[in-house]
Amino acid sequence: MNPTRQLITAAMLGAFAIVLELIPLYPKLGFIKIDIVGVPLVLAAMLLGLWGGLLAAAITTIGMVFTPTGWIGAVMKISATLPLIVFIGFLASQKKLSIRMVAVAGVLAIAVRTAGMILFNYYFAIPAFFGIPTDLAMQQFPAIWIAIPNILVGVIELVAVGYLYFKTPLSETLQ
Repeated sequence: MNPTRQLITAAMLGAFAIVLELIPLYPKLGFIKIDIVGVPLVLAAMLLGLWGGLLAAAITTIGMVFTPTGWIGAVMKISATLPLIVFIGFLASQKKLSIRMVAVAGVLAIAVRTAGMILFNYYFAIPAFFGIPTDLAMQQFPAIWIAIPNILVGVIELVAVGYLYFKTPLSETLQ
C-alpha cells in the first residue's frame, strides 16, 4: 500500500475511534467503561503494521483530549490499548498474521494490559480522577475491579478485530 493511502487509512481509523468514544451507550463495570474504542486502533495495526497502528493511536489520543473524559481518559484508553497495538502491529509488520499468532499475541497483550492498568490506575488515574492518594485507592478499589474490565475489553477488542480481519474481505480491499 502506498504511503498516502496508509496515512489516510490510519487517520480515518483514528477518527473513527474518537467517534466511538463519543457514543454514550457503553456500560460500566465498576468505574471502567466497557467500550470498543480500541477496535479501530488495533485494526489499524493489523492492516497497516506497527507504525500505522501507532499513528492511529496518536490521532485518537489528541482527539480524545476534547471528549468528556478529557486528557485523563485519553491517556488511560491509549495506555490500555497500546499492548494490543504493539503486539499485533509487530506481527503485521513482520507479515506473520495468522489466527494462531494473533491469538497468542493477544493473550500476551491482554496480560500486559491488565498488569499495567492495575498499576497505572493506582498510581495515576484514580488519584488524578478521584483526588485520592494511591494507598487509599488500593484500599477502596481492589485490583480485581480493575483487572476484570480490562480483560473483558481486551478480549472484545481482540475478537472484534480478529473477526474483521480474518472473516471479512476488509484486509483484501486495502491491498
